[in-house]
Amino acid sequence: MTPDPLELWQSFRTVFFKLFKQIDPAALREAWQSSETRTQMYRKFIKAVADELQLQLEPEFLSVDFVLKSREHDVPYIAIESENNIWTADQEIKKLCSVAAPLRVLITVAYWNSTLGRQSRPSEKDTYLPIWNKEICKRISSLEPSGLRGGGGGRAG
Repeated sequence: MTPDPLELWQSFRTVFFKLFKQIDPAALREAWQSSETRTQMYRKFIKAVADELQLQLEPEFLSVDFVLKSREHDVPYIAIESENNIWTADQEIKKLCSVAAPLRVLITVAYWNSTLGRQSRPSEKDTYLPIWNKEICKRISSLEPSGLRGGGGGRAG
């Protein structure tokens, strides 16, 4: 049985932040020295998330960076793309929209909160979220078979 996407998101988010808080700040600074070291950190970290969620990690499944699968049924539950360059993250979004998994997650690097840290830079959130949202809506609506949705916009029964 496929898990409820909202429950899966809540579990993933809880575990993600719990484990993230356990990362030594020095290790985090070291990982942020290059995109290669950051990707290596992601691999170890996502493995720990998968273990905590009792899911099986399959890296590069269908060219998706990380897929967390049910250990019982070998079914993808969570697809995760990590992109070190925010300017090309739209390619990762296209990939995530093409994968059948109840939860799809993009991890990228950007100035998201202009009030945090020592540098005062404008947030890139207001620039990229509307673009990504438009892309996701376009791709999801184009994947729906005609007739699947009724006039009320709900799922067919």
